Amino acid sequence: MDQQIKTRDTLREDVPQLCLLLNEIISMGGTTSMRTQLTEGDFLSYYLSGAGFISCVTALSDSGDPIGFQSLSHVKYIPATWGDIATFTKPGISQRGVGTTLFAHTLSSAQSLGLEAINATVRSYNTGGLRYYQKMGFIEYKREPATPLESQSSAEMIFHKRDV
Repeated sequence: MDQQIKTRDTLREDVPQLCLLLNEIISMGGTTSMRTQLTEGDFLSYYLSGAGFISCVTALSDSGDPIGFQSLSHVKYIPATWGDIATFTKPGISQRGVGTTLFAHTLSSAQSLGLEAINATVRSYNTGGLRYYQKMGFIEYKREPATPLESQSSAEMIFHKRDV
């Protein structure tokens, strides 16, 4: 029987584990445009206390360990009444529904904060991310041409919107 996934607002004490989780994803490549490992200080300022911070929610395993997180941030390339979403789940977890549960919490936060919409920007090579945001009700509204990456390949930036 599947356990119910628990979520809560991200705490400062989650930062070491979430930073390790994110750095593992960055090292693997293929699902994030981030290429540089973050320090705990970087993580804290970007996801919990920086100028663009709106919210951050953490998903917890049955034992209470963080297994994913989702953030909303203000970024310059979308309207001020929107939040930009980022979603990261622990590689290799077999529990289904982590992303769906994270998004339910994030959407509730966005509604209570009075946001009008949520933007998800996904590179074209991240097929899992594209499927996830489509499943969460996001619709594509813009594409930017492919840009070269460090690997000499290129990838389009695909922008998706979900009204709150």
